[in-house]
Amino acid sequence: MFDSAVPGFGTCVEKAKLDPRALLIALGQASYEWCLETDRLAWSAGAARVLGVHDESAIASGKAFAGLIDLDTPGGRHEAMIQGVSAGPVEGVPYCLRYAYRPHGTGKKRWIEDRGRWFAGPDGRPANARGLVRVVAECADDETGALRGPTGGILDHAFASSLAKACESGRQAGLFLVSIKGLGRIHAEFGPVVADAVSAQVMRGLRAVLRIGDSLASVADGKFALVLSGCGAQDLCQAAERLHRAVGKVRIEAGQGKIDPSVSIGGVHITPASVDAGTALHAAQCALDRCERETPGGFAAFAEDDARIAAAGAAQRLAAALNEERIFLAFEPVLRARQAGPALFRARAFIRDEAGAAPLQPAHLTPDCDRALARRFALRLVDLAGAVLSRHPGVEVMLPLPVVVEPPRRSGNAYERLNIELGETLARADLHNNGRYCRAILSSGARLAISGFGGGHLSFADLNSLGVGHVTLNGTLVETAGQVAQGRYALRRLIEAATSQDIGVGAEWVDDETIARQLIGWGCDRLLGMVAGPLRLDLPRPRGAGRQTPMTLTGT
Repeated sequence: MFDSAVPGFGTCVEKAKLDPRALLIALGQASYEWCLETDRLAWSAGAARVLGVHDESAIASGKAFAGLIDLDTPGGRHEAMIQGVSAGPVEGVPYCLRYAYRPHGTGKKRWIEDRGRWFAGPDGRPANARGLVRVVAECADDETGALRGPTGGILDHAFASSLAKACESGRQAGLFLVSIKGLGRIHAEFGPVVADAVSAQVMRGLRAVLRIGDSLASVADGKFALVLSGCGAQDLCQAAERLHRAVGKVRIEAGQGKIDPSVSIGGVHITPASVDAGTALHAAQCALDRCERETPGGFAAFAEDDARIAAAGAAQRLAAALNEERIFLAFEPVLRARQAGPALFRARAFIRDEAGAAPLQPAHLTPDCDRALARRFALRLVDLAGAVLSRHPGVEVMLPLPVVVEPPRRSGNAYERLNIELGETLARADLHNNGRYCRAILSSGARLAISGFGGGHLSFADLNSLGVGHVTLNGTLVETAGQVAQGRYALRRLIEAATSQDIGVGAEWVDDETIARQLIGWGCDRLLGMVAGPLRLDLPRPRGAGRQTPMTLTGT
């Protein structure tokens, strides 16, 4: 096996022998049922160990558990869960929260993901809630866990889901990217501890002005994304002023004096059902780039000319990173649900900035770059993945590419453990080229897969024509299936259709056991998300044969 590569789920077991309570503990999760009338919290066995408390009475009631939640977390857990939406006694209303708490009221802070549904009683008022909690991260000091380390905030599915819903719901909203001005200078003059403290306090200031329905996420050190619901185009400036005022109250004590941070803000109005999440993020980044270039510390709303200017800047940044060899891979664990095999990871590409601080996902840059530069970037990713596989003979890697390229020749059989993932639109474009690049991928020894599957760009006949052996379902489909019965039906039929064609099916954004059970029962063989584990910068040192045993869940 590998040292802490993937959670150890043991060998396959029969249904009659599987202990659901032991399974929850193995997943690092605890389930609960909260009666809002009596305030009683009933937990699954082992919850105290998962949450790190010595005395179970510390989590026996909602009031007791709330006493452990960090004071810097705005609002209450109850208020965040119960958002005034009516719910029937059967379907309930889903919620997904992330908050900080201290297991004993003192000591290390931990970040908790709390996901479940609340249900109404006969009078229509909230009666009880059922859900799962898991520890997302632990902080070594008093700063925000989401900001520690170079991968903080990268996998914030809750925010991604909130942004996608804002783009699809038919209600207007505002998307803002906030960047701390001169954070690199603060890092150089005062050190990383002070710089992290500045980032943490700014994030707390921003969080303090959020309303129910708003969302906030850290996307890099010193850079934050916010979705403000109900924000019209005419409200962008006023909302930005509110964010500036919140940051203006932040004061950081440093050895050489006080630091009064300021931020640059880029914003875009999300009109009802007229833009997708990726386009909205790109537009907000364009506005932020203009703000930092023309009015640092101010605010800029998106304008059409921003996209053209940002494209040139994105290409320049990517070219510099390639020339200076600042591209690197991080690794997202993947759980095998059925057959055993090598430890499996999905590689994600990042750029270290010139100061070696927070990474930037190249996926946000390549759409703006010319095809030659994007191909050079893709070839570099294949080269990096090949080097990783050569160093780790017991590992298999899934590698998403931004464009279709022919893998360079490499000695050895490392490519046999490489799964090259293409987006549906990329693979569709190669169909018009008679599948030239897809055939080249297969002839190199690598396997061909499709990521983000489910958009309707490729038929199963197209998949068979290209030689695709595996597809990974779009995370939005998985999120929808967890909330809407119609979405579950459509997703199940899609999985069954793929498996009937002998095409393997994986799913991303799988964050709880219930969805994992359903997906495996329907035919999924790979799971990505919280059930698999967090993104890691380095692969573990091999030990033994490096085989990953399959994860077996029962029930559908």
